[in-house]
Amino acid sequence: MKIAEMDLVFELRKRNEKALCLLIDIYGGLIKSIIRKHVQQPDACDECMDDILFSIWNNIDKYYEEKNSFKNWVVAIS
Repeated sequence: MKIAEMDLVFELRKRNEKALCLLIDIYGGLIKSIIRKHVQQPDACDECMDDILFSIWNNIDKYYEEKNSFKNWVVAIS
């Protein structure tokens, strides 16, 4: 895991809202591309993005560095 990912996970676990902005900056494009593959209605994409970010925020304590990379975990949630 990269240092930036470790810091991001650490800050998300502390419920730092700025970390959520960083999450969007780093992984927002990836999440949006996954959404576009599975959601046919363009107006539903924003709501889907919000749901995914909310799931990451609420389940960050269930992420284990030993099992997977953070990027792969984000993709699985997406």
